[in-house]
Amino acid sequence: MKKLILFLMLVSFYSLAVDRHIIAKNPYPNLTPEQLTLQIKQQGARAVIANMPEGDNGEWDYITDHIASGDMAWLKVAPLLAKGSDADSSETLSTALATALPKNANGVLSILDDSNVPISTDSVCSLPFYQGTEAELNQYVVDSIRALYKNKGGEKCLQKLISTTGNSKSFSEGD
Repeated sequence: MKKLILFLMLVSFYSLAVDRHIIAKNPYPNLTPEQLTLQIKQQGARAVIANMPEGDNGEWDYITDHIASGDMAWLKVAPLLAKGSDADSSETLSTALATALPKNANGVLSILDDSNVPISTDSVCSLPFYQGTEAELNQYVVDSIRALYKNKGGEKCLQKLISTTGNSKSFSEGD
């Protein structure tokens, strides 16, 4: 009997540890692209964004990190969010989409809308980054050019990326 109780206690602690690991890994287990889409349809994008807690590792960062991964389900939420974004969230959204570009160029290109600034070709394809080493940015440009070159619909974004790169101080100086 003692062995059974000990075994059950160990299993309980193990499942608790697993649950905590999952929660730590996913701080918003109830937030899926589908649930976010439903929230936006019910409340409007502006209200949904305004109600998100601010700060690092908040809900907005969680969402933009998933968009930046290039996952198509999350990419489809970006146009809905863009409609209610302010200056700060627009910039972050553009950066997330730009980050996703070399990972899923087809997906990113499919949601670009030049009538909506945060998801426009000019915003997403013009290196909207403020962080990263020169080597990281160079690698991003190479990876993005490769991804766009392989995509039939990528010409406009490719031209914007090349134009921006050509006008970049570090690229033009050869540093």
